[in-house]
Amino acid sequence: MRSRKRSDKFFRHVLGTDKSDLVYEEKDELFDIGVSRSRDKAVILLGAFSKTSTDFRFIPANDPNATWKIIVARQADHEYDVDHRGDLFYIRTNKGAKNFRVVTAPVSDPAEKNWKEFVAHRPAVKVEDINLFADYAVLSEWENGLEQIEIVDFKQNQRHRIAFPEPVYSTGLSSNREFNTYDPALQLSIADHAEFGFRLRHELARRRACSNRRKCRADSTKTITKQNASLRPRLTVQRFPMSVVYRKTVKLDGSAPALLYGYGSYGISIPPTFSARPSGVTRSRRGLCHWTHSGWRRSWASPGAMPAA
Repeated sequence: MRSRKRSDKFFRHVLGTDKSDLVYEEKDELFDIGVSRSRDKAVILLGAFSKTSTDFRFIPANDPNATWKIIVARQADHEYDVDHRGDLFYIRTNKGAKNFRVVTAPVSDPAEKNWKEFVAHRPAVKVEDINLFADYAVLSEWENGLEQIEIVDFKQNQRHRIAFPEPVYSTGLSSNREFNTYDPALQLSIADHAEFGFRLRHELARRRACSNRRKCRADSTKTITKQNASLRPRLTVQRFPMSVVYRKTVKLDGSAPALLYGYGSYGISIPPTFSARPSGVTRSRRGLCHWTHSGWRRSWASPGAMPAA
């Protein structure tokens, strides 16, 4: 329920009656709340979120009258989110990890003392999200300014990243609602300079793309894309990764116009997206399109943040 322009109350309603009981009320005006059910349908999660801190409570999904239990108590500057599989919580946390790491914790006692490392912190890789399935975990990550999808096979105890055909692209998970399927596959959405938008079904067991649906295709023989170029703004010593797209006919002598686009606040990085609309196509016809990717790496964004008084 929303009051004062924020979600602060959560009720339990008994079907067939007029009864609605207040389950939780968030008193801190810096926090909003949200409720979800884990993909395996075993746990109900109630989260409270501010700009720099989160906490979660849970109950078994088959016992709506159960007492809500805290997963990790609220702490200043501790951001985390939770998913569930088997008898474990998988917690994506920034505790001791600016770019986030993933730990597991037993449902019986998910306190920090019982955490076990699942994905270690890597200064050059940001863990954006984790999605759990019966036999797999899917990590959405940022590295070198590009989105990456990493698959963890629980049965084989192996990991691999999905390979994409182009050096510059944007990607993300589409709707994947089934936790346990006969032939598990990921639904991905992808856009690059050659395919302005298509969906791809990645078979997890076979590690291959088996079908896709294209919306629009460009003539990639006339265009060049590059990644790993770098930009170092004045007054900084840090180089940022940059994606570049231009037509092969463009002269690289400084005479061609260039569109430079980027954003980096709040840990947000702009992926190199493409559009089939004329405005999206003509930009690369006239000159060079650059995307700078700075926000995905928190160690870059933090020094420029202004703390509240």
